[in-house]
Amino acid sequence: MRLADILQPERVAFLGSRDKASALDDLCRLFASSPKVRDARAFREAILRREETLSTGIGLGLAVPHAKIDSVTDFVLAVGVHHGGIDFDSLDKKPVHILTMVGTPSNRQREYLQLLAQITHLLKEEPIRQDILQAPTPQDVYRIFAQEP
Repeated sequence: MRLADILQPERVAFLGSRDKASALDDLCRLFASSPKVRDARAFREAILRREETLSTGIGLGLAVPHAKIDSVTDFVLAVGVHHGGIDFDSLDKKPVHILTMVGTPSNRQREYLQLLAQITHLLKEEPIRQDILQAPTPQDVYRIFAQEP
């Protein structure tokens, strides 16, 4: 599974959110028009429940909010870039600048874990993170994700 097969250009945005909750809302809204998300409200609630359990701020300025839910019919991915950084209760206590939100059907656990691993493998690379943060447009951010194998 390639990130380019899942991520769509219209699901990449520069965020101006003031806090974690509004950043999550902004990313969830990117899925509102997706035919793969049958119930956007249920998806948002699943994302928020997951965050209440344990923050998905994984360090290095990254967060990977994710949810498995039946109202998602196939994998969906959104990317948000926040140049100022957001307090996300991250493991390293540092602000988050790059958020990748993942939604998947409940019955695709193995592929779900592979996708999360693929995203974190890509974003743990400092040059990739810097390219994303320096990208002048969301379209340029999309291209960075799309060129990955």
